[in-house]
Amino acid sequence: DTASSRFGSYLYAPIDIKSAKNLKSKHTVPTAFYAKLVGLVQGSEPPEFGVINAEGVLEWMTTHSQESLLCSALAGIRAIYEGETPKPSHGDTPWPWRGYGDRLAVDCRDLTLVPGIGANKRPSLETIGIATMDDVAKTTVTILTDIKGIGATTAEKAISGAQALVSGTPIRHREIPISFPTVATEVFLDLEGTDPRINTNALPVVNYLIGMMVRGGKQAHFQSFLAHRPEDEGPALMRFCEYVPTLGDFVIYHWHHYERTHLTKMMDHYEVAPSIKDLVLSHLKDLHPIATKAFSFPTYTHGLKDIAKSLGFNWRLDDVNATTSVALYQKYVDSGCKERDLLDKILIYNEDDCRATMYVKDWLQTHV
Repeated sequence: DTASSRFGSYLYAPIDIKSAKNLKSKHTVPTAFYAKLVGLVQGSEPPEFGVINAEGVLEWMTTHSQESLLCSALAGIRAIYEGETPKPSHGDTPWPWRGYGDRLAVDCRDLTLVPGIGANKRPSLETIGIATMDDVAKTTVTILTDIKGIGATTAEKAISGAQALVSGTPIRHREIPISFPTVATEVFLDLEGTDPRINTNALPVVNYLIGMMVRGGKQAHFQSFLAHRPEDEGPALMRFCEYVPTLGDFVIYHWHHYERTHLTKMMDHYEVAPSIKDLVLSHLKDLHPIATKAFSFPTYTHGLKDIAKSLGFNWRLDDVNATTSVALYQKYVDSGCKERDLLDKILIYNEDDCRATMYVKDWLQTHV
């Protein structure tokens, strides 16, 4: 109300809400654009706009501070409208254009398809004639390490990663040993968690399903601990914590840090006994670093799905992934937990994630 517009002795200014904790230009520039649009409508551009982050903190910014970034973004959009093909960058294209950008990168065999080679290294590589993953596969460590910011380890991984993509087969890093503990029972763990924006009980994410393949000898069976509603997360965790001590001599394999991070947060939140918490966490073993340090895989990411599929594993449901599992769960909860077909899909998807983890471990076991 310190300025006026065509509506009266006041101005409207946009405030946008983002799910990110730390705001970046990709969050602020669109809101600056909204300020431009509001200015056109009301005949006077607001001098400020607001952005609320994931923690509910409102930050006001001046439209002037975003001017150069906004102009650059608009210039790029206009160029695309006029027929220019945007520079592909696998995995870095902002939503909702990620899939489009990834397809462009695949079509031209762009160098950003190589894990560890991002768009920020592109200019330096292009100046020495390296523009595709095929170029990376044929170069040498000496050539790459001449580029600022690329060390010997990064160069070696980039080259072997590119060679794996070009050949379509995993490449072993011979100097990296693989070993697994000898135990009576192997467990392969996978958690399913909600989008943090539909949280209901003070945790950033509600983990509604703890799934595990339990294998003793050659026999394996699927064991699940399900929270039929978000508020049932605690009881589901407690059932899991009661079950783990019955496993005896065991190890729990998982893929990447999600399981350890969220089991730790849940056990702290629900005040699980320290002895049980230590028992669970001390028996977790992450397969991700074991696999990715020992091999370069013919994949564009180091995700479980890409690597397991490259080794021959297939998920039974083509229409379910981590995101759609969350949507199915929300529909299941909204139905009063009556639509069992939705629950069946969630469980099948989770079981296959556990089986994929077991599949990759068994494949690695053959290369010990």
